[in-house]
Amino acid sequence: MRPPGVCPEKIAIGDAYQQYLIKVWEYVAQHPKLKNNGAVLFELANEPIGIYNNNGSRAGDKEMTAYFQAIVDVMRKYCNNILLIPGLGYQSQYAGFAQYPVKGENIGYAVHCYQQKRFFFSLMEDECGLWRDRNRLVCQRS
Repeated sequence: MRPPGVCPEKIAIGDAYQQYLIKVWEYVAQHPKLKNNGAVLFELANEPIGIYNNNGSRAGDKEMTAYFQAIVDVMRKYCNNILLIPGLGYQSQYAGFAQYPVKGENIGYAVHCYQQKRFFFSLMEDECGLWRDRNRLVCQRS
């Protein structure tokens, strides 16, 4: 389960979208038919592109973790479902989570592995392999 639509192009700690996610997930995490239901996973957001500081400058991996840690912390007050954390770059960049992991139990990553040349199905394996190579540390840690 995930929120509808996609993240805004730019997200920042404390922005309106993070406050929206906290509000939505706090409500959902308390739902009696969803909370602690082993068949229900929560993907916290869809396809964030970039994270920025409040002054508009580009932020980094530490801020990305802090952005989603705040949501995880609220949800953990009510449920222990598996939470899927998105990466930047349309859910393709996860290496920073090796150094700055989201803390908690039942944490996973929602990965989108897009094929650049859709008409060559054999390239999908190559591109997913490239994703794995770029994100090896977080893959080994998880």
